[in-house]
Amino acid sequence: MRTSQKLIPLMVLCLFCQAEAKAQVCPDPPPQTSGVHRFRQEGESFDIPITVPGCNAIALDLRWANGRNNGSNFAVTFLDVDNQPIYTKTIFGFLTGTFQFPFTSFNSEPWLGSRSMYASPAKVTIQAVSPFAPPASLSYTVTRASGRPQPKLDETIAMSLRTAPGKVLAQSSGRGTSSESLAYRLEEVALTEPALMESYGAPENIEKAFRLTLSGGALPGKFDLIWVDDAPLPVLWRNGSRETGTLIFDSSVLKDGAEMFVSNLDGTQMIKLAETLKLPDSLKNEILPKTENANTVVGITRGVRVIGETRQPLVQIELKTGRPFPARDSTLQLQIGKRFFTRELSGDLSGRTLTLTLTPEIFAELKQDADIIAFFDKPDRSGLSGGNIWCFGRLDKRMLRD
Repeated sequence: MRTSQKLIPLMVLCLFCQAEAKAQVCPDPPPQTSGVHRFRQEGESFDIPITVPGCNAIALDLRWANGRNNGSNFAVTFLDVDNQPIYTKTIFGFLTGTFQFPFTSFNSEPWLGSRSMYASPAKVTIQAVSPFAPPASLSYTVTRASGRPQPKLDETIAMSLRTAPGKVLAQSSGRGTSSESLAYRLEEVALTEPALMESYGAPENIEKAFRLTLSGGALPGKFDLIWVDDAPLPVLWRNGSRETGTLIFDSSVLKDGAEMFVSNLDGTQMIKLAETLKLPDSLKNEILPKTENANTVVGITRGVRVIGETRQPLVQIELKTGRPFPARDSTLQLQIGKRFFTRELSGDLSGRTLTLTLTPEIFAELKQDADIIAFFDKPDRSGLSGGNIWCFGRLDKRMLRD
């Protein structure tokens, strides 16, 4: 009996603690942690708290701007609530650079290739390691938001919208409905809850998608892409041989009067729809163009490749990105208009520059104002490929110089 009496206050205390823990809410606005640390010797370290009660940690951003003769490698180690290491990554902290560790995927999937990264980090320790040349400065920012983690746009969300109720915004007027033509229907579909989409390397909240459906007897037996002007969209489903569709999460690819096509994966075989895309005024007024300001076309120059006694004229398009191309198993490709280039590309070790080398004849075939896009894996402007897409604006052939 005495033991039971002793346990009752303890149980009440535990329930009170649980209720207090549940009652914790994230401050408004959510606190962001940022600062600068200057390392003076190798082995020096400092800690950054990640968790704040009631708040959702979004990402840790690191930046450094050290010279050629000063700087350090940094060992970044994440630890759980029991102070046990979860994951460690070494960053080359010389010259100028940035690195982002996203936290939104910690609870649901392996993180940055580590299959052990299922635990949520409570803090991060950053240590200066060899090679070290003082001084070495590092700035940091932990971004937080209130509420539970927002779902990330993925194929599961996309496929759930295939048959969801939609509002028809535009469709063929009739010419595209014959057995020898293709018809289109554009619908607006609401997501069950807002999702986080990565658009050209930046986060964006979306609440709706656009479903583009093509139908008609002119659909080829096999094709992979639906095009809206220069924007390729992967085919997501087919209903028999007379209907197919895709989803668009990035509304900037929708353009009033855009020509539409279907093609194979490399764009070498194309069939054009009879009618262009007609958008209602309500949609035209809300679509805003997107740019990636850190990406630029540096220049377009003529040159000559000398092979033995042969002189081959060429044209080079030099691109520069503020969002370095990462090392990947898949090949980086460049799209200009409706043409894709892989073997004609070269870059540097920093991953910030890309050069496309063409014959004058191929350059002449490229359209003025064609979109310039770099991508990994597959051509996809729908928004589903997220950070695998780099936008360099439009081709201006007037930049060509000798």
